[in-house]
Amino acid sequence: MMFHKIIYYKKVESTNNLLSELVDEKKINDNLVLVSDYQTNGKGQRGKKWYSANNKNLLFSIFIKPRNYLNNQQEYLNIITSLSIIYTLKKYIKDAVINIKTPNDILIDGHKISGILIETSIFKKKIKKIIIGVGINVNQIKFSFKENNPISIKRILKKNIDKNELLNLFLEKFTFFFNCLKDKKYEFLDNEYSIFLKD
Repeated sequence: MMFHKIIYYKKVESTNNLLSELVDEKKINDNLVLVSDYQTNGKGQRGKKWYSANNKNLLFSIFIKPRNYLNNQQEYLNIITSLSIIYTLKKYIKDAVINIKTPNDILIDGHKISGILIETSIFKKKIKKIIIGVGINVNQIKFSFKENNPISIKRILKKNIDKNELLNLFLEKFTFFFNCLKDKKYEFLDNEYSIFLKD
């Protein structure tokens, strides 16, 4: 496992923002996961917000310590994160159609269940900071917004899901796909990703 420390908060403005601040203040210098029950200003792609009910869903960000081998592999961060979410969901939801809606949405039977926000800092053509934010709808039943037809695991399975168990499974999958990236198994990752791309 590439993550040996997970820190939990009940409420933050944004897991990506807080983790980025901790890294900038040099309070973190190794791979780390930051989880929150609630975000007051959750971030999505292109300035959009990520809305989530309190303590219902899995909201977290991961910091990956930059290494030289990552400098030319930045485009694959979204691929390995998407695949990690998909194969985590497949452990719970076996009969549904899971797709990737580029660039950052995961859909189940056409309904959005997860989103990704990747933020990197580049200096002199080298990656200096990697923050990957993930939101997965887990136990929320009612949604106050209709965009992308949101759905959750609980709405599909009709039962509550242990969020910590879900997170640990994701981290296992992410470690596997990250190691594939380190080993430059680009063809394997491209093929896996293409299987789930939405037409």
